[in-house]
Amino acid sequence: MQSLLVGLMVGLVVAEPEVLPPPVPISTPVPVPDTVPAVPESQPSPPPPESPWPYVPAPGWFGALEGEILWPHLEGRRLAPASFLSTVPAGFLDINVGGLDGIGAVRGALGYRLDGGWGEFTLTYRGGGGDHQTLLVHGDPVLAALLQQNNDSNVTVRPADPGSTASTSLTTRIDLSTFDLGYGRHETVLGPLWDLRWQAGGRLATFFTDDRRQGPDTFLQAANHYIGSGPFLGVGLTRFLTSPGGGCIGSLYTRAGGGVLFGQDQLTFRETVAGEASRVDREGHGQAVPMLEVEAGISGWSSEHPERRLQLGYRYERWWGVGSVGDSRLDLTLHGLFLRWERNF
Repeated sequence: MQSLLVGLMVGLVVAEPEVLPPPVPISTPVPVPDTVPAVPESQPSPPPPESPWPYVPAPGWFGALEGEILWPHLEGRRLAPASFLSTVPAGFLDINVGGLDGIGAVRGALGYRLDGGWGEFTLTYRGGGGDHQTLLVHGDPVLAALLQQNNDSNVTVRPADPGSTASTSLTTRIDLSTFDLGYGRHETVLGPLWDLRWQAGGRLATFFTDDRRQGPDTFLQAANHYIGSGPFLGVGLTRFLTSPGGGCIGSLYTRAGGGVLFGQDQLTFRETVAGEASRVDREGHGQAVPMLEVEAGISGWSSEHPERRLQLGYRYERWWGVGSVGDSRLDLTLHGLFLRWERNF
């Protein structure tokens, strides 16, 4: 019995235990990260393509310079007061025959355009003037012919009327200045090829014109001076022109505006006779002056510098009653060509 137990124990010691295979997991565990990964942000959508039509230029400062050639015309007649008519020479009634030719004018504008399409403020100055002289040469047709050969557009020479006793010089002068301050906006309600711009504001204007008759012994003058201010409103429409490639190469432009000035009109008559003191008569009162402006033109710019534009156009203006005092009345008509250069800074 003892030998049997010893043999069994020796067999257990000598026999090597069988190596068991490692257990196979049912499923591989998912590693848990320390931090939650950030969700990638979506790419921002690209900005919409810019329109090739310059409805509203970039915000900021802008300006314009303009040169004008105008042909003014004064309609009406000045009537001297009774105190002058009692003793004035008969030639005084012909003081309105001087006439006017073309005159020059300049216009400058400076403005600021707000961001976000909130409109723009513009300050504009315009000034122009000129004169024309008519020489009535008496008793010397040779001198009249020689003077007529002078190449001076501001002087007209013609023989004096029969019965005149001396040569006479007739001179007409005109001067006009305006200051405009307005607020406007560009609207695109008419479609992608149209720009509608309106502006409302105020105008301050000064106007002066006179006729002078200078004889050998007599000087006569009739002058009008007006200053006034009032509201002014304008509306412009632009049609953009396209090239075969689809770009914008220019535009057609038209504008109409009007307003009313309220101010003071003064009419002055002056007579100076050699050896005598000057006689002056003045009359003035308040006067409302309606105005109308219409213009049309064409503009163009280069693709390299779209912020610079050049515009050529025609303008017509009418001022009613600008020289009306008492029984005297003068209406002013202006029309002519303009060349404008615009710059957006």
